Amino acid sequence: MAYPAIEHLAHIQQDIVDGIKAETKNAILSQYSWSDQMNATGDAKTAMQADIADLVTAGATKQAAVLAATTFEELNEVVPMASEEE
Repeated sequence: MAYPAIEHLAHIQQDIVDGIKAETKNAILSQYSWSDQMNATGDAKTAMQADIADLVTAGATKQAAVLAATTFEELNEVVPMASEEE
């Protein structure tokens, strides 16, 4: 697999981080609508907040792994590149 020039790594990492943020937001909204989040009370609210916190933590962990990559090979291990056959 041919990787882009290393000078592009930081830009590509930022694009991936932006994508992870969008995925995290979409994952939260697919489980809990804005109105669900605003109107929840009691145990339901506590459970929802815990689920949302887990989703946010998973996204932040993936973002950190993307930003920690110093080569495209390392980045490919965290977020595999699409193959040209797809």
